[in-house]
Amino acid sequence: MSFSRVPWPAGTVTMLFTDIEGSTAQVAALGSDRWEEVLKLHAGILRAALAQNDGAEVRTEGDAFFAVFTSASAALAAAVAAQRGLHAADWPHGAAVRVRMGLHTGEARPATTGAGTDYIGFEVHRAARVAAAGHGGQILVSDTTRALVHDQPGRGVALRDLGEHRFKDLERPQRVYQLLVDGLPDDFPPLRSLDATPNNLPTQTTSFIGREREIEKALGLLDSGRLLTLTGSGGTGKTRLALQVTAGALDRFSAGAWLVELAAVTDPAAVATAVAGALHISERSGHDMLAVITESLRSQELLLVLDNCEHLIQSCAELADVLLRSCPRVKIIATSREALSVPGEMLMPVPSLRLPEPGTVPPLDELRSYEAVRLFSDRAAAFQPGFELTPENADDVVRICRRLDGIPLALELAAARVRALSLGQVAQRLDDRFRLLTGGGRTVVARQQTLRALIDWSYDLLSPPERTLLARLAAFARGWTLEAVEEICAGDGLGRDDILDHLAHLVDKSLVVKQERSGSARYAMLETIREYARDKLVESGEAPVIRRRHFDHYFRLLERAGERRGSAEGMALAADYENLLAALEWAEAEPESEERVLLFAGLMLEVATYRGRSGELRQMLARALERGDPNGRTLGRARALATASGLAGMQEDAPAALAQATEAVGILRALGKSRELALALMFLGSAGYDLAAFTEAESLLNETGDLFSLGFLRFLSGDAALKRGEYAAARRALTESLALFRQTGGNSPLHSLPLLSLGRLACAEGDFVLARRLVEEALAVRRTGENRWAIAIALNSLGEVDRCEGRAADAAPLFDEALREGRAIGDGPLIAWSQHNLGHVALQVRDLPTAAAHLGESLTLRRRAGRNVNLASSFAGFAGLATHADRFTEAALLFGAADAVLEAEHGVLPPADELVRALDLALVREHLDRGAFEARTAEGRTADLETVDRVTEGLTKNILRRPHETARL
Repeated sequence: MSFSRVPWPAGTVTMLFTDIEGSTAQVAALGSDRWEEVLKLHAGILRAALAQNDGAEVRTEGDAFFAVFTSASAALAAAVAAQRGLHAADWPHGAAVRVRMGLHTGEARPATTGAGTDYIGFEVHRAARVAAAGHGGQILVSDTTRALVHDQPGRGVALRDLGEHRFKDLERPQRVYQLLVDGLPDDFPPLRSLDATPNNLPTQTTSFIGREREIEKALGLLDSGRLLTLTGSGGTGKTRLALQVTAGALDRFSAGAWLVELAAVTDPAAVATAVAGALHISERSGHDMLAVITESLRSQELLLVLDNCEHLIQSCAELADVLLRSCPRVKIIATSREALSVPGEMLMPVPSLRLPEPGTVPPLDELRSYEAVRLFSDRAAAFQPGFELTPENADDVVRICRRLDGIPLALELAAARVRALSLGQVAQRLDDRFRLLTGGGRTVVARQQTLRALIDWSYDLLSPPERTLLARLAAFARGWTLEAVEEICAGDGLGRDDILDHLAHLVDKSLVVKQERSGSARYAMLETIREYARDKLVESGEAPVIRRRHFDHYFRLLERAGERRGSAEGMALAADYENLLAALEWAEAEPESEERVLLFAGLMLEVATYRGRSGELRQMLARALERGDPNGRTLGRARALATASGLAGMQEDAPAALAQATEAVGILRALGKSRELALALMFLGSAGYDLAAFTEAESLLNETGDLFSLGFLRFLSGDAALKRGEYAAARRALTESLALFRQTGGNSPLHSLPLLSLGRLACAEGDFVLARRLVEEALAVRRTGENRWAIAIALNSLGEVDRCEGRAADAAPLFDEALREGRAIGDGPLIAWSQHNLGHVALQVRDLPTAAAHLGESLTLRRRAGRNVNLASSFAGFAGLATHADRFTEAALLFGAADAVLEAEHGVLPPADELVRALDLALVREHLDRGAFEARTAEGRTADLETVDRVTEGLTKNILRRPHETARL
């Protein structure tokens, strides 16, 4: 929380961190109500000092404050004023409030994070650590801040050099000063730096990025137990995290913390010797080394860090077990690619660094909050001074981070390549990442010098059957079920009954990740490990056989789901969408596979709809149809055409939908495939509002008893009637659709389709309360899944209810979210719809330049689909823009153009657009005489699209040239 009214600066700033020493004990002594009184007075004193010195309060957490200043002198003055105020305060209830403060100057900038806006950057953490080293009543100042005040901190104030100290960031020692203030205490205990407690923690030469949540979690686990094992695949940063956790816990162990580096130890019998060496324990003739260590540590309060245990797992486990049983005050942190499996062990998997959602590139201030992006940018700047994240390179940086799974070591190796390659070249060459990422430092261990060596280390520890299974798992994309592995990977040396054990071992060794979803288990590999495994699969010569099994397995699942549309099988298969795409891509490259590809892709409509990936599948179908015989009359071609028609309809490409459905119907009639024919007829009816096609499809479906398809048919016919303004027919069909879907049970996202259309119908009839209830119900259903396309449609629909009620500005967050989702999946019609709605939001608040930008982007996208009702909506939106810009003749022409499209398409505007159109049209009629109005609308009715484009472009340019002018009120 922040109460600051001072703008947050960026760049070089001086940061002030404060917190009350011993606050936990005081809360316990005073009680929460009395402590709240103390905190209120404390906060008032601090905020007064900040306000007097132009400090920007960033956040508070309990009794801790964080503020920034553009001036180091002002920051010192604020700290002095605050300490004087705190020292002079009359604290209620006998409270003793002593606040420690730390000041540091460095580069930092505000960024949007999941918790809101905050400052990010390594220097922020360093400032916090300076403060944490002090004591209540003490003000510490870093050397960078001291240099800026030139040893002249102010009247009655002096600086005392406290020497160099290492802080919990484990970087080089930093000189620290104490601010001496006349009249305030100046005698304090030694600083709480790393130097105050014995340790052998190495100084780090690079900054530690992120991992705040992991450090907090690890410290909590260490409080509650005695053996914490950080697990994860190679390069995820287990060692670095263990060191940071150890630094954070150091002051809890009077005998210190001691790191034992085991990477170079090859003899299991030498583990105890390595531990003794780190602890400076000498051998005793005739005594077992582990017994000597145990005797030395029996009464010690000590933290032992065993780093890289996986290749010595048995010896490390035995040593840890003995120490934990014999030395009650010893705790252990281990890093390993698999668990030690010792009683009392707490496992903490170390994930990759946080990445933006797939398909998204957030704004820069948000992007900088992602750990993977921050690490890559930091390391790239070290190799190429001056490098920084910009709007121009953000896409490439995100691509690199995502392709490398956010693995810290891989990101560091990639960052080293910016010395010789552009970011775009680095991103492009990641298809051959094992050849590209070989630039590790000469002083690091060999297995961390290249990406391949990193994974070789884990691979070499596998048994032969585990190596075989790992290679075969490369056939899967983004995840799989146990059943799929047993079906595809068993045989040729791997028994089906042994698959589970081998898979479990790969999970234990951090090469495979187990994921729990809705009570069932799925498994996955990081893409980097998958590419390594794929190389091994190719080397084995098994790739063609395994890929064919993979294709056949998912083809069978698709056929089974196709026999029961809307079933649980189809929804479950949506989780394997990437596997379906991978199977298709393999089949496309196989000779004489055209029909097989068409049959496979033609079954993917429902799954693609569940996942909101219609555009992607449509492109694949277009390629497959182009490869095949254009005059072919096969089931594969017909099935693919029908699916392509349905997808074209979703993307509002009516001409393509109509042509493809017509061809599919012709082929399927000749083949006598009634089930597939019914689906093609449904899409034919939807694309051309062909009632005869709907009737024939219904007759065929009645014979099969397929209630789900009947419900979908009713939805398509009802939605088509709604778009034509035939509200009675729409209500009847949509109500029947909803009833049929509910009768089938299940929770398919398609069940919410009639809810959205009924909501639009309620808006058209002025029942906004009912409309909101229906659309909110649909949105709630869709938010339970992962279908971004479906969620975005519901968001736009709910926002349009707000528009119908005249509260467009309230809908802006809904439209913004819908736009983000549309961009994430690259869905042009969805992006256009969201932009159109945002344009109307801007119109309502009279922000004409913003309205012109949104409406223009929407129109550009909608023009690609040709003349349809959405194009009429865009023309009407621009007519409204012209109206508010007092360009009434252009407005009349654009209204005429919109009317012409509606008449040609036998359609009506969506309710929200129609309500706005009626108001704007009335304004135009007021300002033009009847003759001029009719002439201009008539001109618009006959205008071609190029003429309308010239009008909208001219209007936009005119508005953008005069952004300061106020629109009509």
